[in-house]
Amino acid sequence: MKTFFYPFLIILLFVACSRNEDIPPEEEEPVIEYDRCACMNMPRPDDSYNYQTFFNSEEWKNMTNEERHEFLEVPAEILEKMSTQAVFQAMWEYPLGSFGMFLSFKYQSTYNFYTDNYRAFKEFTKRDDAGQVLFERFVLLNPLAHLPLPCLEFPVLEVSLSQYAFLSQLSHEQKRKVIEVCFKNDESRQKHRINVTNRPAIFLLLARVLASDKYTPFLEAIEGNVEFEYYLIGLRPHELSSSGYTGFFYYNDHPFEQIITHFSKRYLDNQP
Repeated sequence: MKTFFYPFLIILLFVACSRNEDIPPEEEEPVIEYDRCACMNMPRPDDSYNYQTFFNSEEWKNMTNEERHEFLEVPAEILEKMSTQAVFQAMWEYPLGSFGMFLSFKYQSTYNFYTDNYRAFKEFTKRDDAGQVLFERFVLLNPLAHLPLPCLEFPVLEVSLSQYAFLSQLSHEQKRKVIEVCFKNDESRQKHRINVTNRPAIFLLLARVLASDKYTPFLEAIEGNVEFEYYLIGLRPHELSSSGYTGFFYYNDHPFEQIITHFSKRYLDNQP
């Protein structure tokens, strides 16, 4: 990765410098900054944790990855007093970018890794209102707020909400709303070509909503389909090992997506 990145960076800097010589300062294009809160459509919780980082310091550069994660951990005594919305905000704003790991398409195993190893993620799973917090954020989130940049945190929210423990905290009507928002957001994201590589996270959420609500037509359609049953828990049969689930999810245009879309629409239409 480094072998590729550094020559690319040198070329990029050369082009940028050359371009600055040709364009007067007043005509420079504005720098687009990424604001993690821009797409929330809700105030940042008052008791949110403010991460302290020093990415450019020698101390940070000399840290191992484990030491960096430990440094960024929210102190337990603070975390326990935070509201559930603020705890999720700590997950959302985690400086080392949990969303980047979701690009591996191993959504479930990545989620499990974070909840097993990082305090904010682990604390969130203990909250009785976690499902309601996720639902509130999901229906408010604006997928186009960052244009022309993608909303990088979408998979974090979608994969978190897809956990059966959280879906079990939602009512039938709330689950219907989740599916409606999934379709609306997916349409917007495809239209504007943002987050399209993470569409499998949407289908994971859709399928688990149907399963958690025990939607009979869907369950009957996949009954006996071992590969689909593994799909619902995030892996392919040959990837099951003694170390646990790998959490693999299929790329776009897999046949499962057609099945999930079909039954999700029937579910919304109240078709038995």
